[in-house]
Amino acid sequence: MFNRQDVGRLKRYLGGIFRKKPDVLRPLLGQIDMSVNHQGATSLGSVTISRYLHSDNTKPVIITWSGLTDIKILRKLRITGIEKILDITNYSVENNNIFSLLLTNVNSNKLIYSEEIGYVNKNGRILSLKEMHGLICKEEHEITYCHDPVTDVILTKCIFNYIINKILTSASEESLV
Repeated sequence: MFNRQDVGRLKRYLGGIFRKKPDVLRPLLGQIDMSVNHQGATSLGSVTISRYLHSDNTKPVIITWSGLTDIKILRKLRITGIEKILDITNYSVENNNIFSLLLTNVNSNKLIYSEEIGYVNKNGRILSLKEMHGLICKEEHEITYCHDPVTDVILTKCIFNYIINKILTSASEESLV
């Protein structure tokens, strides 16, 4: 559990990392303040997370967006009973601004789905969650700001649903042949 000194140190550390990105830093510090100052707040330790994941007596499947850090944290927490961890990523394989959307089973490192999304004029080999979402969904979701946990869940869920619909459509078409 963090004490006030730890929180102050964490906020200064994050301030140094995100000093040139105030649009990312502000919501992050806001989330920390809300979590620490929330009456009855508990730490998100392995017991709390495990209890939440298994509250409905099912084997949870966790979906992440570019979730390398999330996956490392889950592994370090040693939470048992997770059926699968699936990670959604994107990449410009040839570094030519043609991006592909990928769904990978983290447990087996097996690629489940891959689709070329198309050309995007930008520097870098990876699109942000917001950029990818904008390419595949025309719906206006009610979101506060990017990097807000609720927003990230909404956009990740939308992209995951897109992938699942593509997989189901493909399977349906194959069964007709």
